[in-house]
Amino acid sequence: MDETKQIPIHSVRLYTALKSVEPVKKDQNGKHWLAANKNNHHIAIYKNKKENYLTPATFWHCVERKAFFHTHFTKEDRLNIQHNTVITKPKAVWDRLLQLPDDTVTQEFKEQLPNDEWEYVTSMQRNEMFIFGLGHEEVKNAIAGNNYKLLNKHLYRTNAIATKNYQFRHHIETKVDDKYNGLKNEMQSKQLGKLIIIQSLDAWKTRNPIKVLVTNLGRIQII
Repeated sequence: MDETKQIPIHSVRLYTALKSVEPVKKDQNGKHWLAANKNNHHIAIYKNKKENYLTPATFWHCVERKAFFHTHFTKEDRLNIQHNTVITKPKAVWDRLLQLPDDTVTQEFKEQLPNDEWEYVTSMQRNEMFIFGLGHEEVKNAIAGNNYKLLNKHLYRTNAIATKNYQFRHHIETKVDDKYNGLKNEMQSKQLGKLIIIQSLDAWKTRNPIKVLVTNLGRIQII
């Protein structure tokens, strides 16, 4: 009860059918609070001398990663090796891990990190923006010439990043159900240019999307 406002406060319990969860903490009765651990936080793309690697990072691993880095890395190190929990300098991460006692890092944690020989290329998270269908120089020239009419035709928002199913919606699209006359039809959305689906690294290379930032003033910048 909020005694000041005389408003009753009730606790509620939500149930889920999810089978893959992790304990977060215990309440005063010793019962675990659980969190889903399978949804992707981001997809990162790395490369070495031979090929590229497309690696998903779950929300749960990003939570673990952030807590681990906060405990064992300096603030300067954290800013240097990652951006919004996306690891941009894998070798620097592994160099620091090798300085820690062996029992500090679990094998499972290590297996979810990018290889120390990989070089960061780009990443995608929900709602990040990409240009499809234009080359890098075309995008640069369009930005320099304020040709936003052209850029707007090719600007897409990251809508979903399920493993091997990355969906991008045209930035002015508000509906995501792909229904026409009451029936779901993703093919029609793709044909109309409303939806782009990428399901492999080869398809990503073929499409060659360019990651951009749309500022609060609506300006577009390559990032």
